[in-house]
Amino acid sequence: MKRARRGPRWLVLTHQLPAQPSNARVKIWRRLKQIGATAVKNSVYVLPNNTQSREDFEWIRAEVVALGGEATIFAASSIKGLDERHVRAAAKEDSRPRERAAAPKGDLDPKNFAGRTWITRPRPGVDRFSSAWFIRRFIDPDARFVFGASPDKSPDAVPFDMYQPGGFRHEGNACTFEVLCRRFGVDDPAVSRIAAIVHDLDLKEDKFNDPHGATIGLLVEGLRSSVADDGMLLEQGIQLFEALYRSLRPEKRRKSTSGIC
Repeated sequence: MKRARRGPRWLVLTHQLPAQPSNARVKIWRRLKQIGATAVKNSVYVLPNNTQSREDFEWIRAEVVALGGEATIFAASSIKGLDERHVRAAAKEDSRPRERAAAPKGDLDPKNFAGRTWITRPRPGVDRFSSAWFIRRFIDPDARFVFGASPDKSPDAVPFDMYQPGGFRHEGNACTFEVLCRRFGVDDPAVSRIAAIVHDLDLKEDKFNDPHGATIGLLVEGLRSSVADDGMLLEQGIQLFEALYRSLRPEKRRKSTSGIC
């Protein structure tokens, strides 16, 4: 009995960067190293072909384009001279911290986003869970969410955490949740703690190393593996971050700890 053919096993990113800014090549090289990508030749990098690799490469492609360069992502069944064991091992290595980029702060008014529908990619994860929670709590409690591979599906909706330009997405070294916090000027210690957790989980860093990070990461993956419907999954993710937010607020902790046995 013949085995069913599998799809391409490898995801490949090729890129070109302009001479200026002079630090662009180093910046992108660090990002690629951080996600565990393996170089097979100059400006050609490989990861195992899976959803997470696609997301990592898509965000790096967006960074390359923002720096004035060009990048292409494609799948391949085999790559000449590739040490497959090395690629798989490198993709599992711990990521290294990097500096966060500056972004505008507090230049948007939530009133201008009331009653809007928001669109994001299917199968939400930690950045989209937290971003949707932020939208509901600080921008519009009645916000509706839809899913699509491109914002063109719902042209009147506000995109968030999508690869295409527009809306709210990664900016420099900041994840979408951090961008929303800055753009809407939310200054809340509990939100800052959540931003640190989301940053490390989404960007695969240990920059902040929050003690709750590993647990939240496990809960996020547990939800993604147990809830098939994207709308229900996002609502569960919103509840997860609402619970985390309430637990991190100092006044709530002081009131609740006396009742814990």
